[in-house]
Amino acid sequence: MDYATEISALYNDVYKKLISWKLSDNIINLNKIERKRTPPTGVGSEFLMNRALGDWAEEKILDAFTAQFPDFLPSKYGNSDNIVAGDPKFKSFFNAYVQELGKVGKRPDILIFERDMNKSLPRDISNFDPEMLQQIIPKAKYGIEVRSSKIKAKKYREFKESHHDTKTSRTELSITPKVEDLPLVVKWIKTFQIPHFYFQVCLDEVYGISFRNVLKFILNSNTKGIIEKNPNNAEKATIHIPFSKAIKIGEFVEPAEFDSESYEDDRGRINPYVRPKGGKLVFDVDEVKRCFQDEQET
Repeated sequence: MDYATEISALYNDVYKKLISWKLSDNIINLNKIERKRTPPTGVGSEFLMNRALGDWAEEKILDAFTAQFPDFLPSKYGNSDNIVAGDPKFKSFFNAYVQELGKVGKRPDILIFERDMNKSLPRDISNFDPEMLQQIIPKAKYGIEVRSSKIKAKKYREFKESHHDTKTSRTELSITPKVEDLPLVVKWIKTFQIPHFYFQVCLDEVYGISFRNVLKFILNSNTKGIIEKNPNNAEKATIHIPFSKAIKIGEFVEPAEFDSESYEDDRGRINPYVRPKGGKLVFDVDEVKRCFQDEQET
């Protein structure tokens, strides 16, 4: 069974489980990917902070691959436009984004290529025209979705252990795929036949898991409690996969610093936020390879 066929079969079982947990068919049905989607109508400080953190996390992943994997060529592939709701160009941008979701699924943030075969590729191919991308993408070896967390994983663990904290339901941090993204990732995998991974970037550590194991984790879970509405992500249903079910693949040997910035929306409202800068991520090369080999049991 090839990779895409296996993922499709796994997702069929995941879909049945999610339906049994009363999740909306509208967001998890592969046949409804081209459904009408409502564009966001505003932007606030939390969104701007999360986007800045996500951009920073992707750059750190790109830097680490470039520095430590001479045989790999990493390239930014996920959408890199900084257009936000309220911008005059946002409507056309959003419509084009939704149209692409229907055609090929959701882009992973980063593609990893074999360097010898793709030496001419730049660090960022996200704005290449669709025809050119259709020629380039099948050459990729891996696709990586980067999730980010504005927290220090080690300090969180130490706090939980020293305080015997029982006020929060989760005893450890998590990799956080959105439920609505699952069918979109499956669609992309079926389109391009490329293995897909999630990397969760904290301010001090990075964890990885294959999309195959994301699906297996859901199937092996006996409770809907692994899914919560995330207040940091517009209350969207989010899967929480404990770091103990993933692989720790790197640490920051130099911490990020933060600059204060602000954004004035079309109504004249000022939205202050902070943007991370600097920091150096160092991969555990063997653990990254282990993640790519998909050997971690869930």
